Amino acid sequence: MNNLNNTATKPAKEGIEDVKNETVEKAENRIEKLKQGVQQKAEKLGEKTTEYKTKVSENLSGAADKFHESSDTAQGFLDDKADVINEYAHQTIEKVNEIGHRAADVLTNSSQYIKNFDVAETRQQVKKSIKQKPELSLAIAGVFGLIIGLLIGRSSK
Repeated sequence: MNNLNNTATKPAKEGIEDVKNETVEKAENRIEKLKQGVQQKAEKLGEKTTEYKTKVSENLSGAADKFHESSDTAQGFLDDKADVINEYAHQTIEKVNEIGHRAADVLTNSSQYIKNFDVAETRQQVKKSIKQKPELSLAIAGVFGLIIGLLIGRSSK
């Protein structure tokens, strides 16, 4: 009966062995396909990563270029404005210097006039003018007195 069991179980064992081998082969094929799929996905991911790295690098490079251009533009603008301000300051200083020289000239001339002013001679000239044109002298003195009276009157109010 042992023989019978062996002969009856042998085809069953072979069938199981065949199914096992077939299953292992299918599993290995499936694993190989999965490996290839994972490898393809990894390659695609690598390509996409490289694309993104390139785009990010280009964008950063472009931004850096724009910063450089903006900095240069700002520097040029400020340099131009500094030149304008500097020129304006020099012109203003020159005008102030010129006005200072004019004022100094006026003071020098006034000083010379006062230094050379002769009170006695002026008194003689005024007396002579009054004797030559007494009515004009009275009119001028009257107007002058009137103006002083008005000024004093307004300041006391």
